[in-house]
Amino acid sequence: MQIDKNDALTAGIMLGDGSIGISKRRDSRPGRRCYFRLWISVHNTEKVFLTWLKRNYRGSICAYKSRRNKTRFKGRKQVYAWAPKPSDYKQFLVAILPYLMGNKLKRAKLMLEFLAAGTSKAPPDAVYTKRRRKQVLLWRKCRAIG
Repeated sequence: MQIDKNDALTAGIMLGDGSIGISKRRDSRPGRRCYFRLWISVHNTEKVFLTWLKRNYRGSICAYKSRRNKTRFKGRKQVYAWAPKPSDYKQFLVAILPYLMGNKLKRAKLMLEFLAAGTSKAPPDAVYTKRRRKQVLLWRKCRAIG
């Protein structure tokens, strides 16, 4: 098996500081259904890791606003977050999947399955209902992992 050092390093970063998940959101407008939000992100105080991720996997970096005016946050380092574009989730997960382990591996597999189920904003029909049931099932499994 050929090991891609960048993908292996990225999986290590994801295992330590990364986050992969599916959340269920409710639309506050009347008559609207809930929707699912997928996310992949890495949070760290060292921007060098995140810049490397952006260079190798695209995406974006943002800085959390510092809360220096509050006593309990004084002296803490600035926190940065990197996230790939949602259109790149599948490619990113497939690249690092062989190097993941534990709960991150389980969540990554569930997210790939969720992405394979597809999404659509079309009105409800038989195909939509079947896809929706699968999405709810995958979301519940992801939640159960913890």
